Amino acid sequence: MARVKTFVNGGSLLPGDLNSMEDDYEYAFSTYNFWQLRGGYRFDAPTAGTFLLPVGESAAGGTGLAITAAGAGLAVAYLDPGLATANTRTNYYNISASALVNATAPTVTFTVGLYPVSAVAGAAATLSVTLGTVVAGSTVAFASPALDTLSHATSGDFTAPAAGFYALAVVVSGSAAASSSVAIAARVMNRQV
Repeated sequence: MARVKTFVNGGSLLPGDLNSMEDDYEYAFSTYNFWQLRGGYRFDAPTAGTFLLPVGESAAGGTGLAITAAGAGLAVAYLDPGLATANTRTNYYNISASALVNATAPTVTFTVGLYPVSAVAGAAATLSVTLGTVVAGSTVAFASPALDTLSHATSGDFTAPAAGFYALAVVVSGSAAASSSVAIAARVMNRQV
């Protein structure tokens, strides 16, 4: 209580003032206040497979950044929920993703998820990654998005996994329609509850 007395410095402190302080404090932690990781890629008529979203700025289009591509390491980042601890609160992540579709519907499903990176390898001028099982609760699916659309979805809260190397990746369910382009962007957001 001494800190509260010092805060008001001899003035009057009403119960409503304490309620306001508590509400402000709670809001500061329980809302999504920053992202841990973000990435994006434009998929031009991709085939079925798992593809990486490069970290940071969105990448130019193509059929997908394969986990065995020379630049696969550019999709990996170290996440540590311990850097955002708030006393006894639990850290939660939430994947926020968007899909923008051109004038050709892809007719396949794009599922974004957060994957642990379990190993790296590669010969000269290549760096491939090995992905583990997608983090439970971290997926966002865009099922056969319609042509000329902008879509947004979130995974909902999931407990932040242990500190380690992770990548955002997209699973494409099949071969997309010729001439289709789908820009996928995603980010991992953080809050404490």
